Amino acid sequence: MPSVDQGLLEAMPGKQIKLPYDEWMTAFMTTAEVQAEGKAYDGLFDGVPTDKKESDMYEPLVAAVNGAGILGDFVLVNTTGIRTGKTSRHCGMYPKTCSLAVTEKRTVWVAIEAFIVCKPDDCVSDPYDVGMYDRAPYTDEGRETLSQIATYASEAFEIQHLTHHFGVVILGSSARLGRWDRAGIVFSSKFDYKKEPAKLAQFFWCMAHMTPEARGHDPSATRILPGSADYDILQPWKEGKVPLDENDYVGKRFAKTIAAPYAWYRLTVIDRQRGEKDFLIGQPIICHWGVVGRATRAYIALSVSEPGMPLVFLKDCWRIVEDCYEREGDILSYLNEKGVKNVPTVVCHGDVEGHRTVSQTLVERAEDAVEPYLDCRMQTHQHYRYVVREVGMPLEEFPTGEVLVSAITDAIIAHEQAYTIAKVLHRDVSHGNILIVPNSDRGIKRGYQGLLTDWELSTRLERYYAERPRTFQAGTWPFMSVRCLSLDGIGSHVQVADELESFLLVIIYCAVLHLRNTCRNADEFIEEFFGHGLPLYHVGQYTCSRYKSDTLTSGELIAMNCTPLVFLTGPPAATSGPRPRATSSTSASAPLPSTATKAEEKHPINDVIATLLLWFSARYEVLKPEPKPRQLPDAFEAYLKRYSTPAAPAATGLWQRLSSALAGLMPDLEELARARELAAQLKRREEFKRVAQNVESHASVIKLLTESLTRSWPSQDRKHSDQGGSSSKSPAIESTGGQAGSAPRPRSQEKAGEKRAASDDCPEAQENTASKRRRVAESSA
Repeated sequence: MPSVDQGLLEAMPGKQIKLPYDEWMTAFMTTAEVQAEGKAYDGLFDGVPTDKKESDMYEPLVAAVNGAGILGDFVLVNTTGIRTGKTSRHCGMYPKTCSLAVTEKRTVWVAIEAFIVCKPDDCVSDPYDVGMYDRAPYTDEGRETLSQIATYASEAFEIQHLTHHFGVVILGSSARLGRWDRAGIVFSSKFDYKKEPAKLAQFFWCMAHMTPEARGHDPSATRILPGSADYDILQPWKEGKVPLDENDYVGKRFAKTIAAPYAWYRLTVIDRQRGEKDFLIGQPIICHWGVVGRATRAYIALSVSEPGMPLVFLKDCWRIVEDCYEREGDILSYLNEKGVKNVPTVVCHGDVEGHRTVSQTLVERAEDAVEPYLDCRMQTHQHYRYVVREVGMPLEEFPTGEVLVSAITDAIIAHEQAYTIAKVLHRDVSHGNILIVPNSDRGIKRGYQGLLTDWELSTRLERYYAERPRTFQAGTWPFMSVRCLSLDGIGSHVQVADELESFLLVIIYCAVLHLRNTCRNADEFIEEFFGHGLPLYHVGQYTCSRYKSDTLTSGELIAMNCTPLVFLTGPPAATSGPRPRATSSTSASAPLPSTATKAEEKHPINDVIATLLLWFSARYEVLKPEPKPRQLPDAFEAYLKRYSTPAAPAATGLWQRLSSALAGLMPDLEELARARELAAQLKRREEFKRVAQNVESHASVIKLLTESLTRSWPSQDRKHSDQGGSSSKSPAIESTGGQAGSAPRPRSQEKAGEKRAASDDCPEAQENTASKRRRVAESSA
C-alpha cells in the first residue's frame, strides 16, 4: 500500500463538501458552446474493466475519452508507466502540444489540466465517504485515496499558478468529480458512468472548451517562453553570464532559482496607490506544501518595472478574509510610515482581482449541510501579493553565534518599536520569520541586519485588547510560549513576555542545531523539546512538550543525558555524569555553578541563555496562584488564655493544668509554623516578581543582548558540518500557518500522565504537518 501523507489528511476534515452532480456541473462547468446530445455517448465506457487491477483501468478509459472526439485541443494521457516520486497511478488531461506528456507519457505538472485516479471498487476506496464526526474517510483505502489525490492537487498548485484545479476519481463503475481551491474541495455525488456515460463525457467536454481562467489558470501569471523579451532577460542569469560581486548573496541566489528546473513566470501586482508593476520569477525559495490554507510562496524577483531592474522579495499567498486580519502590505506600510526599524520596506502590494475562493460559499447547498454533525471549517481566502525591497537569508544561515544574537536583537528592537510606537503586536515570532540581510549597516552589528518579517498575523493593540480572546492562539506552535500553550493561557491575550519568550526559543533552536555544544544528538533534542505536545481535546489545542515546560519553569537548559547543555568555542569535552534538575525555587534566585571547561565558559551565548531562562522561570513562579494570607495567631496570648480557661481541670495540680493548656495550644503552634512558611513564600514571591519584571517589557532583554555583543565572540563556533554559514538539514519545524480558526498542532502526541524521564526519548512537534513547509531552494525569505 502506498504511503499516506498524514499531514495532507489532517488538513482535510471539515474542508470538503458534497453537491449533487447537476448542481456541481452548474456551479463549475461554464462554457458558451453546446455539447453533443447524451445519447451520443451510449456505451462509451463499457470497455473500462471493474474486475481487474487499478493499472488495467487507465488505458481503456483514456482510449474511450480520446476516441470520442470531445477534448478538442486536449488529450488524456496514461502516465502510470513511469513513476516519478509520488506521482504514479494516474492519468491526466494535457494540451496536445505537451510532447513530454503526449509522446513520452510523463507526468508534467506544469501543463496538466486535470488528474484522473482509478480504483477498481465502488465503496472501499471512496475518499469522500466520510465519518459523521471526524469527517475523515471510513476505511484505510479511502484515506489512502484521499492522500493520493490531495498529493496530486498539491503538486499542480505548487508548480502552476492556479486559482483552482479539477480532478476525477473513478470507483469501479462509479465516478466522482472534484474541484479544489484554497478553502477546500467541493465534490460531486457519486454517479454510474457506465449507465450514464454522458455525465462523465460532458465533464471532459466542458473542461476542454472552457476558458483557461475557468479551468483555474491565473491570468496575472504569464508563462515565459523561449523567444520572448522576458526570456532573453532571464537566459543570461541561467547561463551564469551576469557579472556578480563575490559577496552578492541576493544575485547568486536569484541565479540559482532561474537555473533550477522550474517554469519562469511574469507576475503582475496591481497596487491602487503605486500602480501596476511586473516581476520575473523562477523557482520559489519557500513553498508551503498542500492545497488548503494560505499557500504561501516566496520568490526572489526581478523588478522589470523599475529602473535598473533591482532584485526584490515577492510573496504570493491566499490571505484569510476576516475583520481581525489586515493585509500584510498595509501593516508594513504603516510600520514604514511610523519609522519602525528592522522591518521590510514595501515596494507594492495588492489583491489579485477576482481571485477569491468559492468552496466556502457552497456550504449551505451541500447535501449534508442540514445534518447537525457537519463541521465545516472552510474559510474565505483572497489571492494576494506583496513585494518588499529587502531580500534576506534564513536566520539558520547565520555565520557565527554573534551574528545570530545580533540579528535577533535587531528583530526584538523592531518588535519593541512596533509595539510602543505603532501599537502593533506581531504574534508570530519564529525562526522562519527572522531574516538576516547581508551587506547591510542598518543593524546592531556592522555588515548584517536582522529583519522581523511575516506580519500577517499581527494586530493593532487597541482593537486586540478590546476584543474577547479567541479559543485558539495564532502563531507558530513550536515557538509559542509555555503560557500560551497551557490550559490557563489558551484563550487569553498574547503578552509581550510571551513574544519575548518566543525569541528565546528561537535562540535555543538555532544554537542547539548549529553551534558547537555538549548535546549528543541535536535533532533528537529539537524533536523532544519543540516537537511534542499533549492534546487538550475539549478545547482542540495542544500543550507544549514537558521538556520545554520544564526548561522554562526550572530555568535550566538540560541535555538529553541530564547534564547541562553548554555551548562551546571549541570541540566538546567529555561530559560529566547525570545530575538532578534544579527546582524552580532555586533556579530563579541564582544559576547553578557551571561544569564547563575554560573553553566552554568563554562562549557568551551561555550567559545570554542562562540569564533569560532565569528571568522566565521567575515569571512562571509569579504566574502560579498566590498563597492566601492567614491570620497569624498570637501564641503567647493563646497560651495565657488556655492556661486560665475554666475548661481546664480545677484541682488536679499544676502539671496537669500545664499539660492541658499545652495540648490546646498545639494546633495554634502548627498554624504558626505554616504562617511563617507562608511569609517566607510571599517574600520569595516578591523576589520572583522583581526578577520577572525583566521580561514584562523589551528594555531589559535588549540591554542584555546588546551588552553581550560587546564581549569577545568566537569567529568559528558553528558545527563543522555547518562551516560557511549554509543551513544544515534540520528537523522540519513549521509555521502554524497561523490559520485562523484552526489550532496549531504537533507532529505526535505525548501520553497524558506519562512523565518524561530525564534521559528518556520523549514525544512530538508542531506545526501539524497539515501544511508541511517545503523549502524548495535553499530556503530563505
